[in-house]
Amino acid sequence: DPHRTLTMDEPLGSPGSADSSTNLDKDEEQDLQNIFNILDIDGSGKIDNWELRDFLQTNDMDDDDGVDLDEKIKQGMELVDVDGDGYIEFKEFVQLMFGNVHGAEWLASAMRTA
Repeated sequence: DPHRTLTMDEPLGSPGSADSSTNLDKDEEQDLQNIFNILDIDGSGKIDNWELRDFLQTNDMDDDDGVDLDEKIKQGMELVDVDGDGYIEFKEFVQLMFGNVHGAEWLASAMRTA
């Protein structure tokens, strides 16, 4: 179900292992972890502005709507970065990919191409 809601305080368990509080099965969680790992270029466990920019530019998604890429990244990060630390962690990424971040659907759509 693509519309299930996760809360940011629910544990996901270790990558590749499902946790009953998330309603993700092992395959779903592993698929999301694989996409996240592609985007997390430096392997820090977080996606930063540079990594997001690199992904969008590499996939020619930087000028498709006439909006400045830096502005798109800033807006996307503000919507997705729930804890305000300037990064997208895996839990925030899962929220995004399940469509639980209103206004950031464009970003989730772009990340599904990873």
